[in-house]
Amino acid sequence: MSIHIGMLELQGVFPSLPSPPSEAEVVDAIERSSTDYKTFQALRLSARLGFSDQYPALKAWERDLISGLVNEPPLPKGPSNARDAQRNMLIVSQIRQLDVAGFKPMRNEATSARTSGCDIVADVMTDLGNPMTYSAVEAVWKNRDKAPQPKFLADLLVEGVLRKLPDQGEPTSEK
Repeated sequence: MSIHIGMLELQGVFPSLPSPPSEAEVVDAIERSSTDYKTFQALRLSARLGFSDQYPALKAWERDLISGLVNEPPLPKGPSNARDAQRNMLIVSQIRQLDVAGFKPMRNEATSARTSGCDIVADVMTDLGNPMTYSAVEAVWKNRDKAPQPKFLADLLVEGVLRKLPDQGEPTSEK
């Protein structure tokens, strides 16, 4: 769960993403991480992905974390934004596909037509046993810019995996 939360919160912790964060952003995040659970998880993920090599402050924080000098702040009370993140990414993706197919994302309130992308997604979610109203789907659509972007998360994971692979050196050609 902590890696999942870390992935979802990276963009909020480091506003400059997908460009690399500045050392000042990293230092600011480290200061907030003692009381902010989500920031702590984003830093932990950044360290696990190997980004601490680029940021001396993150490297020192990771060393302190491993040594037990840094404590994880408590999990915040109340509903988690991460709980519905995957569902919301799927909803936004489907509404975008319906838009490309010619369905407007939201209703025209001046007409009684119920043929918008949000209407279709709400009906399908209900048919699949996850009842959602038009208003709930519309709220997800209206907040789509606040949601994590799947491509950004995928690129981040690939970069992290590549950092963990041993350097294979230059390829050689055999004749």
